[in-house]
Amino acid sequence: MATSTKIIENIISELSVIHKQGPADITKGDVFPLPRLIPAGQLGQTIQINKKTDDLITSLAHEMKRSRLELGRGVKNDEWRQWVRSAIGPLLAKTSLKINPSTSAPIVLSDLEAVLKELIDNLVPREYAFGVRLFGNHDVQAFSFGPAMFEPREDWLDRKAKAGDISAISQRRVKQIWSGKKLAARKHNIDQMREQDIIKSIGTAPYICTVQLKAGFASDAGLETALATARLALACVSLAFEKSSRALSGFGLHYDGPIHLQKVLTFIPGNIILSGSRFNRLPFGPKISDADWKAELTNLSLPYASCSDVLDYFTDSTSNKPQNLVLNALLQSLLWFERGCREGNDLVAIINLTASLDALAKGDREGGIVRILDARLGFKPSAIATARGQTFQALVKEFYTQGRSRGIHGTSDRVGYDWSDRRATVEFLARNALLECLDYAAKNPGMTAPGDFQK
Repeated sequence: MATSTKIIENIISELSVIHKQGPADITKGDVFPLPRLIPAGQLGQTIQINKKTDDLITSLAHEMKRSRLELGRGVKNDEWRQWVRSAIGPLLAKTSLKINPSTSAPIVLSDLEAVLKELIDNLVPREYAFGVRLFGNHDVQAFSFGPAMFEPREDWLDRKAKAGDISAISQRRVKQIWSGKKLAARKHNIDQMREQDIIKSIGTAPYICTVQLKAGFASDAGLETALATARLALACVSLAFEKSSRALSGFGLHYDGPIHLQKVLTFIPGNIILSGSRFNRLPFGPKISDADWKAELTNLSLPYASCSDVLDYFTDSTSNKPQNLVLNALLQSLLWFERGCREGNDLVAIINLTASLDALAKGDREGGIVRILDARLGFKPSAIATARGQTFQALVKEFYTQGRSRGIHGTSDRVGYDWSDRRATVEFLARNALLECLDYAAKNPGMTAPGDFQK
């Protein structure tokens, strides 16, 4: 692979060629119909480049990010490419094309490195707020899982007003709007725009999830990480309920869209048209008093402490703790568990829930899952697991091979079958295994190998 210096040499050489061409010649044969432009430093000034130069800049961005492992989670590839594209333009604009590119390239690279370092150094901590459908009642007080905090929306509004992030006028007006009052329009200004942003972002959601990201995240990567953190935090809440999938059906971010009625027409020969409908998800989660939820937080204090550690790890783009392999396994298990619980298709849900177990088992396939169930839940491989007389060993083999493996590899002969009963069983195993592994990690803070979950 070419070095960054060599790529810049090629960019300068290519600029020397197209410098003598007209705009039409530069775009000739390009499938992209518009001129390819990069900024030249002066306001509004640009440099027209051709596809080859654009591709070289993309290669340069890839090469420069490849050596910066710390940016893997904090800056998306497209964001980084845009940074490199915008930063290199002004440097190329002041580079003489009369000088040998091998002489100019190291200077351009050095200056480019300095510009990019400044951009990286300015990746400050970020805070995101999402409207959330949570419990069926709206009086559960604030609680947190690491960087993710849930609180009633009025409490959030008061807290942000006290911090000076929201004006007193907007605070009062938003509360009135949330209470159902119709207010006169405000004069258009920055404060009015922020007020409208709050109304639109929170919607009718009764709770707010605030996610704090440490320094090191760019805009797109930050939003994606914050959204994933909020969704994972909801999955953590759902672990307190025996049927996590039902709880998660009522939990959700306003960002992910409103509840809506799904309608269908059914035509039966000889009969009239029949219409059916259902909601795409529940309007709210389980009802639980503030006192009872506090008791759940106490009962699950150890696994929830691990949930906090997992989300702290996920939102720290430069984390290098010895426990990271364990935290990463728990993170991936939680990711697959959340996806499995929300999935509408039972077979696909089983695939995801089995992946959640597989993540805990260090990818040791069905044997690792059996050992997890034995070590963490006390389910012996030879013990009877189902009313049909299946052992746990046979049960795991069935949903791992018939569900996960054959479903993924396109060899399943049971697509379209009723997997609902088996889905409920796999969700039960995945939820309890995840809880016990979270608990075990909290009791063993020095644990560094995910394989220890099988012991």
